[in-house]
Amino acid sequence: MTAIETNRLLLRNYRMTDFEDIAKYFSNEEVSKYEDFYPMPEEQARNIITEWKDMDNRLVAELKSQQNVIGSVGYWIDDEGVCEQKSVNTNLL
Repeated sequence: MTAIETNRLLLRNYRMTDFEDIAKYFSNEEVSKYEDFYPMPEEQARNIITEWKDMDNRLVAELKSQQNVIGSVGYWIDDEGVCEQKSVNTNLL
């Protein structure tokens, strides 16, 4: 499990209890313009949470003051050991 904390945010692994926030975030057309996905239905969002909840390279951004998910971050390390950022987005919904 990964957790990175600032004064305002907690970057952490996905949780099934995040479903409502993530479904809202992933279905938002405005958000998807800046991400690598299209707006998706709830069932697809649920499947992604299930797949990504144990991955330390896919994290949610939780606004600590409201304890809700406002964004996500992802990165990959290629075969040569280079870290490639794939997505960073926060959207106060």
